Amino acid sequence: MSLQVLAGVPPLDQRAIETYASFLVLSAQQDITVYSEDFRWEDYVQMESPYLTHPAVNDGIGFDWKEPRGVGLEVFTDGSGINDKIGAAMVVLYFGQLIHCKRVRLGDNCTVYQAKLVGLKLEAEFILTLTTTRRVNVYCDSRSALQSLADPTNTHPLVGEVKRLLKRERSERGVFLHWVKAHVGYHGNELADGKAKAATDSPSVSVDLPVSSSRFKCKLKSIMIQAWQDHWDFSPNKGKFTSSIIPNVALKIHFWGEMAELFTGHGRFPAHFY
Repeated sequence: MSLQVLAGVPPLDQRAIETYASFLVLSAQQDITVYSEDFRWEDYVQMESPYLTHPAVNDGIGFDWKEPRGVGLEVFTDGSGINDKIGAAMVVLYFGQLIHCKRVRLGDNCTVYQAKLVGLKLEAEFILTLTTTRRVNVYCDSRSALQSLADPTNTHPLVGEVKRLLKRERSERGVFLHWVKAHVGYHGNELADGKAKAATDSPSVSVDLPVSSSRFKCKLKSIMIQAWQDHWDFSPNKGKFTSSIIPNVALKIHFWGEMAELFTGHGRFPAHFY
């Protein structure tokens, strides 16, 4: 037990519970209870089946890097999280002048990654309402969101929804997707960032999405660590010396080698050396 605490490795039975619980909720779609905490599978993101789309049409949305020039119609999207509140926004510029913007607040269980994708969704929905466009340059500073859209094997439902909208606007409106660096002074990108941050102050949630699998796994891990801590606290006959030095468990290595042998009482250190 002491060696696990020193090495930052949770007990095997708790790791098994964590892995099995994740499988039941995210793959088997079953409601579960873990240490008196209830989880409903409907509350979490369920990936799309990769077999619903023919491989011939299951392609990604490519992007490149290009600096905004303030020419023609340009759209900037962004997502932001402040004080556990999440917002997304998009702004439309015509020759550098702001002509339209939209911002939404997402549910507090959403992630910034989801907010970045929602920003791109807002952009696509707006562009598809326009009657005639010859070329529209769309800029996003989230490389992870753009890479998800470019990945033909990504089965995230929000990625799939945004990808379908982008395919439509590419074929019907002449849209080009670009990545830009964040916070380097691009006027449109700074405007979108400000609108996304302002959206977090909205009094009500306007876009509520399923909780991401990463949030679920983080919650599950925190429950496992608390169970590990309780077991460490209420096992007075094991690891007494180690617990006096390291009272709190954590997922990090504290000591190794000879120091671990000394603290656990195992190894080459006889009792008269204590």
